[in-house]
Amino acid sequence: MGGQSKLSDKQWQKISDRLIDGESKRSLSREFGVSESLIRKRLGAQVEKIKTVVIQTLEAEKAFNSLPVGAQLSAQSTIIKLREIGENLISAAANGAITANRLSNRAMSLSSFIGDGLEACDDEQRQAMRDVMALGMGVNTHADLGLKLMTVSKSYPLTDIGKEESNKQVTHSRAREVLNNLNLLANDN
Repeated sequence: MGGQSKLSDKQWQKISDRLIDGESKRSLSREFGVSESLIRKRLGAQVEKIKTVVIQTLEAEKAFNSLPVGAQLSAQSTIIKLREIGENLISAAANGAITANRLSNRAMSLSSFIGDGLEACDDEQRQAMRDVMALGMGVNTHADLGLKLMTVSKSYPLTDIGKEESNKQVTHSRAREVLNNLNLLANDN
């Protein structure tokens, strides 16, 4: 039963689905003719992660449903705002990265007009240096949103919202804090 698997992707998906549903690796290894260790190696971490997400989703739904209707509406509104802000910031960051790349390429092409600094600069070289410096500042400006967004996502991971299930006020204030920081970031750019 050891060695390389001759199972198709569809068969592996069936095994994964059935593991998530609670079937044992042993029974699946017998049925599909592969070793338990191969199933564990190929699907173990993925299946555990899916199970964890399922449990977290159910817990979040339970916590949400335990809120008064007004608080549920407030939470839904906050979730919609966070998604919209996130989508808009991601789009703006992508556009900024594209613009930064274009400006950087233009600066590189202009840098060919600049000497190595050992000889005196003529007017064309001085202008090229000014242009390269201005383009460099533009590159930094346009790249800034993407860099800030990456920093915010590390400092305020949206996946952390809801982990403080024993204190709903903390959860709400954490969501509000993330929303405020994303709004500040959006207003900066």
